[in-house]
Amino acid sequence: MAENSETQVTEKPPEEGKKWVHPLKGRKVLGGEPRDYSWQAWLFDWNRETYTVSLINHLHIAYDSEPKSCKERQARTLFFLDHAMSHCSAGNVCPECKIAEKAASVLCQRVFKNASSSAMPSWFPDILDAEVLPKLFEFLDNFSGHGSSRSFDYRNVLTAHEKIILKEFLLKLCLFAWNSEFFWRDRMYPPWSEHREKLDEWRNLLSAHRIGFMRILLQMGELDRLWMHREGIDAVDIGILRGLVFAKPRDRKSSDEVPASLEEALVSKEWRRNEPARVLCYLEAFFKETERRKAEYEGAKALVEEVASRIKDEREEIAKIQLFFMNAGSASFGFGDLQEKQRALGARQETLRSLESSLFQVRASLATLREKYGY
Repeated sequence: MAENSETQVTEKPPEEGKKWVHPLKGRKVLGGEPRDYSWQAWLFDWNRETYTVSLINHLHIAYDSEPKSCKERQARTLFFLDHAMSHCSAGNVCPECKIAEKAASVLCQRVFKNASSSAMPSWFPDILDAEVLPKLFEFLDNFSGHGSSRSFDYRNVLTAHEKIILKEFLLKLCLFAWNSEFFWRDRMYPPWSEHREKLDEWRNLLSAHRIGFMRILLQMGELDRLWMHREGIDAVDIGILRGLVFAKPRDRKSSDEVPASLEEALVSKEWRRNEPARVLCYLEAFFKETERRKAEYEGAKALVEEVASRIKDEREEIAKIQLFFMNAGSASFGFGDLQEKQRALGARQETLRSLESSLFQVRASLATLREKYGY
C-alpha cells in the first residue's frame, strides 16, 4: 500500500521546440461546394453513387447550393418527394426505405420548414406548382397510415421536431385554399407583389385542389378549422364534404359502412364519417342562417326604398297642387274646384307625414339589422 501511495503517474512533457500540427495541414481542402455546383451537377454525382450510405450523405447536401431558377427548385422538390415514397415492406432494413427516410427528413428540415418571417411562407413558390402539388398529395397518401391511423408518419421515421414542422406546414398550406383573399387583396404590396404574375395561377391552383386539402385536414383531425374560414366556403366545398361523409371505404375488408343519412353519420364511431358530418352540419346551419339574415336585411332595405319612393311621389303631387293655387288668380276656376283641390292637398300632406314617420321607423330597423348582422 505504501508503494502504491508513493507511485505517481505523470505525463511526459512535450519535447521542447516541437509544436502540434493539424493532420490536414498542407492538404488542399475546399471551404464548400463550388459556385457552379448546379442541380444538374448534383444529379450527375447522385447517379454515380452506388452505396446506400453515400446516397444518404448526398441527400444531406442537396440543399447546400441554391438552384439557378424556380424550375430547378421545383425539380429538386419533385425529386425528394419521389424518393421519400417507399412501398417497401421490409421496414428500414432495405436501402429503399433508408433513402426514403432520409429524403422525408430533408423535406421537413429544408422545404416544409418556414424560413420566412413575411406573410408568404418560404415554401410557397416551390410547392404551389401544377406538378409539385399533386406529387405532394401522392407522397402524403403513401406516407400516411391507412385504417385507424391518423398520422402522416405511420412508419415513425421522423423526429418529434420534424413531425411538428410537417403538421404546421400542412395546416398553413391547406388553409391557404380558403384564406387566399388576403394575398389577393394585398397583391400590390410585398411579398406578394414580387410574384404578381403568379398570383392568379396560385389562386386557381389552390381552389382546384380543395378536395385534397380537406382530406389532409381530416387525416390530421383538423377539419374543424374550416369553421374559422367559413366565409370562404362555397357550394362546391359543401359537395366535397358530403362526398367525404358518404364515401365508400378504401379498404374492402373494413367494417365501416356507408351511412344511410347525415344523422347516422353524426353518431358513427368512425372518425372519417362523424367529423366531416359534424362540420357539414355546422356549415349548412351557418349558410341557412346567413340566407335568412340576408333575406331579412334585403327586405328591410327594399321597404326603405319603397317608402322613400312613395314620399317622392307624394311631394311631386303636392307641388303640382301648390302650383295650381299659385296660378288660380290668373285663371277662372269655380269655387268647387278650389275646394276639391284644397281637400286633395290636405290628404296628400297627411299621407306625406305618415310616410315620413314610417320612413324614420324602417330606416331605424334597417340600421339595427346592419349593426346586428354586420352588413
